[in-house]
Amino acid sequence: MSAIRERDGEFFGSEHQQPQDWDRLASWLDGRGHVFAPDPPPRQFAGGFGNLNFLIRLDGAACVLRRPPLGPLPPGANDMAREYRVLSGLWRAFPLAPKAQPVPEGRTTLLHNDYKLNNIILDPATPTEPLALLDWDMCTRGDPLFDLATLLSYWAEPADPPEIRDLGQMPSTQGLWMSRREIVDLYARATGIDVSAIHFHRVLTAFKLAVVFLQIYARYCRGTTADPRIAGIGPTADALFEFAVEVKEGRII
Repeated sequence: MSAIRERDGEFFGSEHQQPQDWDRLASWLDGRGHVFAPDPPPRQFAGGFGNLNFLIRLDGAACVLRRPPLGPLPPGANDMAREYRVLSGLWRAFPLAPKAQPVPEGRTTLLHNDYKLNNIILDPATPTEPLALLDWDMCTRGDPLFDLATLLSYWAEPADPPEIRDLGQMPSTQGLWMSRREIVDLYARATGIDVSAIHFHRVLTAFKLAVVFLQIYARYCRGTTADPRIAGIGPTADALFEFAVEVKEGRII
């Protein structure tokens, strides 16, 4: 973005500026590879009556942060996501349009989205050699760290709560299996992919797993399945949500 020149009367005084959770914004931007500078403090532009506009420092440059006003909004009004989708490409052909700053593009690949040991067929003669990867009904495209995080969501450790260990999706609580942290480190060494954003994907997949098991349990509650394995999933789903919160807070990888 081009530099923004400040003029007298262009900004609200501190007593009229709409408070914002700048710490939360900084954390969100940090997880997407950006550096938000809290000093100098953001200032709210005085122009306009609808959307809120703030002068901030992002990645060392002056930028404008736009957000909709607080409170309920009419359908379709103050749609910042729509504005971003337009501005992210419009500036290339229409230089008068502001250049929207993108959350940095990561490596995109085909995702399996349910990557775990019981979806892999191994060679009986050479167990370290996979023969096939099955169960592609949730495949999509995205950051490869999402598949790694999905695997970690199934990868139980001996110190995990019993409900997590009893999922039985991976035999990782037995024998000499590596820890989740060791798996992340091994993945980084083997692929050369930057894993600094793994926490974001790990939180997302932890909650995704809880939702998946809750959906499975809902089938049993509706009577659409009589599978006895599903009958006891209710408490497990609750424990998965609690475990996901622990992951979010950084107490568990």
